[in-house]
Amino acid sequence: VESKEEFIELVGEMLEYPPYFENMEESNLTGKEFLDNYEKPTSLLVSEFTEAMENDDTYIIDLRNEAAYASAHIPGSISIPLKNLPSFVGWFIPVGAKILLVTEGGYPEEAIKHLYRTGYDNILGYLNGGIISWHMAGKKSKSINTVTVDKLCTLLDTEPEDWFILDIRSEDELEAEGEIIDAKNIHLTQLNEHYNELPQDKPLYIFCGSGLRSMTAASLMQNQGFINQRVVLGGLVAWNSTSCPIINN
Repeated sequence: VESKEEFIELVGEMLEYPPYFENMEESNLTGKEFLDNYEKPTSLLVSEFTEAMENDDTYIIDLRNEAAYASAHIPGSISIPLKNLPSFVGWFIPVGAKILLVTEGGYPEEAIKHLYRTGYDNILGYLNGGIISWHMAGKKSKSINTVTVDKLCTLLDTEPEDWFILDIRSEDELEAEGEIIDAKNIHLTQLNEHYNELPQDKPLYIFCGSGLRSMTAASLMQNQGFINQRVVLGGLVAWNSTSCPIINN
């Protein structure tokens, strides 16, 4: 880098930031209310939650872990486990959107703090009793298939033609941990721009190294009409496929 301007341009190209950052400057200048001054979102009965869902600008965020979401979730919801909320909510929820939360049943205090601090202050409430109350009210739910790393590797070696692997790790992770040969690499934050590159006529296995981010991707794809996605649970330590090995850079 030979000049300040070239450095700024280079860094600008390297750094990736979510869309809500565009609103951060104004928020920092005008100031946001203190968290204590916000009205606390209330628990909603299933009937109230269902009514709130009907608005087009309402988004349902499911904060539960990947296994719970895979087993059963509210149709149209997006899986963003609590630990990933600060990092990923800004990529998939528009600023100003109305938000409904699904938890294990308790008050989502930590999630609400994260949302307020990133500019999401239109939280309508959370589902009273969690997914259990949803089922007890006779409401329909959806599920997402999962597969462990070792079972996937066995499948890849025995049925080499009937699969598609989507690796949603970042470029830094690929460089540090290695790439899966023949996998399609699309970082999770860029998935919305690449749905047309993904097949819908064969099993599609989503890999991230644990399953947390993969479940977010799977939920987004389900909301786009995909039905053959499967979330891979586990990391590269257990990866032992001979037909689809790891390539270290």
